[in-house]
Amino acid sequence: MSQLDVVNVMRDLLECARAEVQRQDNTWDGRLCMNPYSVPTRDDCCGGQIQGTIVRYFSFDTFPLDQITSTPCNAFGMAADVVISIYDCFTGMGQHGQPRDCVSLDNATDLVTVQAAAVWNGVLCCLNEMDIDWLFRSQLILDNEQGGCIGSDLSLTLGVGFGCPCG
Repeated sequence: MSQLDVVNVMRDLLECARAEVQRQDNTWDGRLCMNPYSVPTRDDCCGGQIQGTIVRYFSFDTFPLDQITSTPCNAFGMAADVVISIYDCFTGMGQHGQPRDCVSLDNATDLVTVQAAAVWNGVLCCLNEMDIDWLFRSQLILDNEQGGCIGSDLSLTLGVGFGCPCG
């Protein structure tokens, strides 16, 4: 699998995440996109957004990553750390700095939890059908985000290729 194939795998995983989010909430109609930066962006969350970010590529001796190697042509394979994010809108304080009421906070917690679980389920089901090595890293709920975005980041490592590109 080449690095470009990783982008295509990510696009497939994003579609799987979207399908599961929409299965949980048939009114969800957010955008789906790859992020060319190495850090997930939190910019257009109020319409809903699922985003894929490739954080880094690296070579390794054995999967799941017993030892990272600095010589790709002598390595067992290549891997990519990736993040699949889902964001939605939740404004923090009111116009005059007043805190949100408990009902709003409870509803936002439910939204984040349901969407995070849907992304995990959709991605996991797709990964189980693909012939690639993968490793779950973490799933983090966004903390104190700017711009009224709430959501989660699902971090994975994907086995992306084997052998030396030079032959």
